[in-house]
Amino acid sequence: MRAVVELGDVARFFNGFAFDSKKFNLDKKGLPLVRIRDVVRGFSETYYFGQYQESFLINNGDLLVGMDGEFNLAYWKGGKALLNQRVCKVETNPGLLYRPYLKFLLEPLLKVIESNTAFVTVKHLSTEDLKTQAIPLPSLERQKEIAHQLERADRLRRLRSYALEVSDRYLQGVFLELFGDPLSNPKGWDKSELGEEIDGFEGGVNFPPIAEGQSASEWRVLKISAVTWGTFNADESKPITPDTKFSDSIVVKRGDLLFSRANTTELVGAVSLVRYTPKKVLLPDKIWRVKLEESGRLHPEFLLEYLRHPHIRGIMSDLASGSGGSMKNISMEKAKTIPVPLPPLELQTHFADIVQKHERVRRMQLEALRQAELLYGTLLARAFGEG
Repeated sequence: MRAVVELGDVARFFNGFAFDSKKFNLDKKGLPLVRIRDVVRGFSETYYFGQYQESFLINNGDLLVGMDGEFNLAYWKGGKALLNQRVCKVETNPGLLYRPYLKFLLEPLLKVIESNTAFVTVKHLSTEDLKTQAIPLPSLERQKEIAHQLERADRLRRLRSYALEVSDRYLQGVFLELFGDPLSNPKGWDKSELGEEIDGFEGGVNFPPIAEGQSASEWRVLKISAVTWGTFNADESKPITPDTKFSDSIVVKRGDLLFSRANTTELVGAVSLVRYTPKKVLLPDKIWRVKLEESGRLHPEFLLEYLRHPHIRGIMSDLASGSGGSMKNISMEKAKTIPVPLPPLELQTHFADIVQKHERVRRMQLEALRQAELLYGTLLARAFGEG
């Protein structure tokens, strides 16, 4: 059996300070001010020019925890800086607790705390919550073995993730090389409006939620998160009741180009292409199928990448309406006014061929990342689940 101690017995916690916002600046005067959003980023764009106590200073390598929201955890890498309020620095007793071991231990522990924390708008964490957490404390030598093993697994999953990011940037680069910037249209392609080049949008249905304990159908309805992040994910769906009737027209099929008419300002108009035959899922009222003309002037792969471009994303955000910043909507009439260039169809088809090859590589990269994440999760559970 390993020793179990309270975290506060082997670590110290230093909270940040509520610095005067009137002395904040973006001109790099003074010292960087570490706020919650900066913990994971590892740098800050906000600087503080004024008096401060030495106890609020941090340096590279310090272990930080964001005390609101998702309780982010990371080593600081932005140089000498100041801790703002709701950011906490954690120091370990080096004779008892190996800091990398604590970092890996806190990762799942903070997720558990977050999931059990009640909130109205934002979840809050206190240093007392952390101090009273019971943690396993094997020998210092064993802590180092665990940390080194997890560091190798973590490095592997980060490499896999980076490879996927590079792959995605490659496709964006190919698009720009072939077609130019969508906003400035340097190649002088003819222009049209989306509504002139498609047969329309096909919307789904707003299905009533299932009550607790009620039986569910084998059919499910998509959530807007199924298309939000660019890659179609049929698992982002919810059940419907067994007696619910629906039309075959709202069954999601391979080859469907899906468009989210509702989301946050930044994500409204998100699109994805269904590249495989999905399990039994249906279109909701907040996602449309873009009905392309069979002999039209737009290839779905070209249109997909075009609508993902940041400039076009900005246009869609501007077209969206809604009084709150949390959820915006685009009407069909406004969506039809989205400008589209019309490069030669042969060039669009050439791009689609490149996309297909890219997708094969991407699937292999995704599987490699999945395996790396599985390995890391298994090692993490084994390390901190030992009896």
